[in-house]
Amino acid sequence: MVDSVCQADRMALTIGEFSRLGGVSTRMLRHYDSFGLLRPERVDEWSGHRSYAAAQLARLNRLTAFRDVGFAVRTWPRRSTPPVNASPQSTPGSA
Repeated sequence: MVDSVCQADRMALTIGEFSRLGGVSTRMLRHYDSFGLLRPERVDEWSGHRSYAAAQLARLNRLTAFRDVGFAVRTWPRRSTPPVNASPQSTPGSA
């Protein structure tokens, strides 16, 4: 498994490879893409094949964590997820 991840850092992963490494189905990856949650790094314009970067596994892990605690997909952040230690910003006039 470690060899797979090291090789993945140097090359694009097919949707199947990425789904196996991330522990989700290819259908779920397409679902996340349709909601704008996790876009493939590259989509071949001729064949439509999707390629992901190994670095995107961190985002996929955050998305599966949201799913595992029961959040509905439509409530998930679209562009980025806040860091785990993020604190809410104070509003003017508070505290």
